[in-house]
Amino acid sequence: LSEWQAKTTLTFDGPWGHTLEGGYQFTHYEVDFSVLSYRRNVDSVSTVDMEVVGNHGVFLTLTGDPEKKLGYELGVRANSQTQGSNIFWEPRLRLWYQPNDHWTFQAHSGRYFQFISQVTQFAGEEFGMLTPMWRLNGGKSDPILKSWQHQLGFIYNKNGWVLDVQAYVKRSKGISLLSLADIQTLGKKFFIGDAQAEGIDLLLKKRIKSYRTWV
Repeated sequence: LSEWQAKTTLTFDGPWGHTLEGGYQFTHYEVDFSVLSYRRNVDSVSTVDMEVVGNHGVFLTLTGDPEKKLGYELGVRANSQTQGSNIFWEPRLRLWYQPNDHWTFQAHSGRYFQFISQVTQFAGEEFGMLTPMWRLNGGKSDPILKSWQHQLGFIYNKNGWVLDVQAYVKRSKGISLLSLADIQTLGKKFFIGDAQAEGIDLLLKKRIKSYRTWV
């Protein structure tokens, strides 16, 4: 698995403390893998695959005045792959409220696409083996992974203490399982599923002179 990126941004400071940022990003992905299968009285069989794709991304973000108590960050990103003609839109919104210097309440919601993911591979006809591997998404059998993420929380900061509590919900579609059960023909079959994750992240930090501790 290898990748390289090229990115350029342009920032404009508008009136009333607003900031407008836009840019372009190109990402080059290259993934190759091999699968070796062994069976009694059968010669070893291997499959090798290599995938190369580029991703074009254009983004635009408008941010409100960070000095005000109530602020926002509104953005959108459009992605397109070199091997396809579809455009994948990623709208995002973040709101925050700062009643004083110690408290910050914030909410975030956004849509995300993932063009490369770790696929769980099942190989073997009897007991089998689960092996994770990296793969480029985008075909009919292995669609691009897409998800909605929502987050709500607060940050408290006073006298060197920082308490960060964030609750989140993540709904994903397009999670893949690759089956290589037929060793003779190496027949491939993708199983596609959905997932939902919910939880709370908690971070507690304390700064004492030049030392920092956290949990």
